[in-house]
Amino acid sequence: MPENTFDIVSIVEMPEVVNAISQAMKEIITRYDLKDSKSSIDLNDKEKKILLAGKDEFKLKAVVEILEGKLAKRKVPLKALIYGPVQPAAGSTVRQEITLQVGIPTEKAKEIIKAIKDSKKKVQASIQGDLVRVSGKDRDTLQDIIALLAARTSASTCVHQLPLQLDRGAPHRKSPHPGTRRQPRSAPRGARGPRTPASRPRLPPPSALWGHHAQ
Repeated sequence: MPENTFDIVSIVEMPEVVNAISQAMKEIITRYDLKDSKSSIDLNDKEKKILLAGKDEFKLKAVVEILEGKLAKRKVPLKALIYGPVQPAAGSTVRQEITLQVGIPTEKAKEIIKAIKDSKKKVQASIQGDLVRVSGKDRDTLQDIIALLAARTSASTCVHQLPLQLDRGAPHRKSPHPGTRRQPRSAPRGARGPRTPASRPRLPPPSALWGHHAQ
């Protein structure tokens, strides 16, 4: 009987991060209370880090609030932001580094798999690079697993601490490079449009599409 699969992923759409930073800087430049505050936001795309600077901690906090607002409007999950400490910088300024969590860390992936195994459902879950792949023969059972994970996002669990999305599984395919997009296999090559954040449902809601593949 054919296997049905879906992937649990944690992906940040980097183009949306770039747009949010651009919009945040435009607001900072026009804000009277941030005039001459030496405020800046820079993105290190290679290392997936955002570098913030400000005249003092009060100004830096205002910069953070502006950035978070722009990211939220662009549908970038704020759970993906890992804040470093505020540190003194050159010119009597302060700086802060934000790391973007892209991909599911191994320890968190193991906790997700444990939660799935504890459900006693007849599915298989495995770590595939920076994602967790779930497969099973019964679609209703897979839907139960999706509902389980959706419920855990509302509790104080490891799942709650990560921005998770559902993606269509693809057996024997390596995990994508962090920040890259996965194309669905339901459309023929050449007929696929660009993926958007809306096409990769987050958890919750417990609704998702999964691939249908023969073993």
